[in-house]
Amino acid sequence: LDLWASGLGDGGARELALALKENATLTSLNAWANHIGEGGARELALALKDNRSLVSLNLYSNRIGEGGARELALALKENSSLTFLGLGKNGIGEGGAREVALALKENATLTSLNLWSNDIGDDGAREVARALKENNTIASVNMGFNGIGAEGGLEVAMALKGNSSLTSLDLGNNGIGVDRIGDDAIREFAMALQKNSGLTSLGLRASGIGDDGGRALARALRENTTLTALDLDRNGMGEDGVLELLEALQHNGCLVSLILENNSVCTNGESATKGLTTLEPLQI
Repeated sequence: LDLWASGLGDGGARELALALKENATLTSLNAWANHIGEGGARELALALKDNRSLVSLNLYSNRIGEGGARELALALKENSSLTFLGLGKNGIGEGGAREVALALKENATLTSLNLWSNDIGDDGAREVARALKENNTIASVNMGFNGIGAEGGLEVAMALKGNSSLTSLDLGNNGIGVDRIGDDAIREFAMALQKNSGLTSLGLRASGIGDDGGRALARALRENTTLTALDLDRNGMGEDGVLELLEALQHNGCLVSLILENNSVCTNGESATKGLTTLEPLQI
């Protein structure tokens, strides 16, 4: 059911929730941009505790705030059918992220979570990282545009070392590689890629990686055998970092998508990719 921008408001969300409590066939609900607010999120959360058919719920851009996230998190602890929850651009903040993360420690069915653009910061990322150490069903997490710095990035990277279920992680546009601690965070991601055997897609767009980070990730790519997509767009890498990554591809047989756009592309880039047979869109 697609109700994108239908002007539901909290009243419409209440009526929708009543229907969900009785409906046993609906599997997907898109309520993107409906201004349902915290009250509407509360009503839908109550419905989720009873509903056993819905597997996908997208509440992107609904201003649910921390309170709405808390209500939905409580529902996640009881719901056993939902596999995708989209909470992007809802202003849930650090507190909302904490509530959702705590729910992930108990929920065993959710496989995909979108927290894009919620200003969760380092503390929120830390809570999600802790959940990833315990949850063994979540496969995809999007935490892009969240004001996550080096400390939060470091926590997430360390969590990857012990996580075996996550296959897709997007941390783009967070600047986690900025400053000295950021260098440590990127190195930690590189080490995680050497040990993690489940991750297939990693988004680090606009993360302030620089040449040192590029070199660290290049070393990881020489050993990693599962990653198929890596987004390093807009990372302030010069020729040294870019070349290291391209040369690492000569020793990597699994990566099929590498995005290096908006970094300094060297004249040797084309020759460095000769002989590659697995890479499809090399975007530089």
